[in-house]
Amino acid sequence: MRELTDLKIKGLKPSLKPTKYTDRGGLYLVVTPTGGKLWRFDYRFEGKRQTISFGAYPVVTLAVAREKLLAAKKELAADRNPAAEKQSLKRAIKRQGIQQTAKRCRQYLSQIFNTP
Repeated sequence: MRELTDLKIKGLKPSLKPTKYTDRGGLYLVVTPTGGKLWRFDYRFEGKRQTISFGAYPVVTLAVAREKLLAAKKELAADRNPAAEKQSLKRAIKRQGIQQTAKRCRQYLSQIFNTP
């Protein structure tokens, strides 16, 4: 089995169904019928099959996808679910954004109604 290269990835064309192109270590690229190229990694955690997405090509290059694969494998080796780590980070970012928006709303309302 041959690994993907940047040149091969650029030459991949969409088909009627999503198509998987494997790289190494469980990393693969899904080419969607609309032409999207998405990096994914399948793994097992606590006996269940799970998939984590690393982003879309060319925003996430082959080299970056491989780095993210290594980071995910390190998480698995430390008995942590890489998808859960990613989800908790997303929730924290969202929560921070909500808190900042609420703070701005309170400031705006206090200016309108002249209340502290």
